[in-house]
Amino acid sequence: MLEEKSVIGYWTVKTSEKLRQTKILALAENSEKILYSLDRRFGQSETFRAILFQV
Repeated sequence: MLEEKSVIGYWTVKTSEKLRQTKILALAENSEKILYSLDRRFGQSETFRAILFQV
């Protein structure tokens, strides 16, 4: 999914048996559509969280 959203790069780390943390580097102009896609795909999960940082 991320390859389709014009991301610069992404990294995934397994934080526990059931959880993973993915960091996504993207241009600010692409952040809204990336967050929208993530919410549509994972928003129903109780463990899903999205945090946006300005670089």
